[in-house]
Amino acid sequence: MAAKVAAPSPEALARSAYGPATGVMTDEDGLIPIEWLQIGHHVVTHEGLAGVLWTGTTPVFDLAEGGDSVVIAPDALGDASPGVPVTVGPKHLVLVRHPGVVLHFAEEAVFVEARDLLGINGITRARPASGAIFVHVVLERPVLIETQGLWSSTLDPQGDVAKVPVLHEGEAAVLRDVLAREWAEQRQSA
Repeated sequence: MAAKVAAPSPEALARSAYGPATGVMTDEDGLIPIEWLQIGHHVVTHEGLAGVLWTGTTPVFDLAEGGDSVVIAPDALGDASPGVPVTVGPKHLVLVRHPGVVLHFAEEAVFVEARDLLGINGITRARPASGAIFVHVVLERPVLIETQGLWSSTLDPQGDVAKVPVLHEGEAAVLRDVLAREWAEQRQSA
């Protein structure tokens, strides 16, 4: 039987908030909507399988600034893009791997809040319908999960995230400008 886990704080929930219908890979059921996850499911992560200890939902308007969410379109983040549009909360931590990350921050990969990626072509604000929710998942340990090609953080029982540096707003602005410029150039030359 799974250990009982208290719901993470609102601040922690905001950093790992998935829109409904976001696909997540499980060991037995394959790709399923994240809201179908239940305690006992095992999710495919960057470190192998991790068991689900807790799931929950939050009304978008309780968690998101102004009730907005962020939609990341296919190809918006180059090779790290989702295969279909993925909706997340504005403070949701998205993993970005890019030569610009190494150049500017001396890290292989960093987390960036989804709202700090606004301005890149294909990353937009969305106003969800009334009653819309975000879905949250706590796994056995803080890990990265792939949601239809987009890597991002889940929560652990203490509300921590996987041990990857998190860029703050000013740092994220530098990275956003580098990525937006490069990907715009790539689209023009294609």
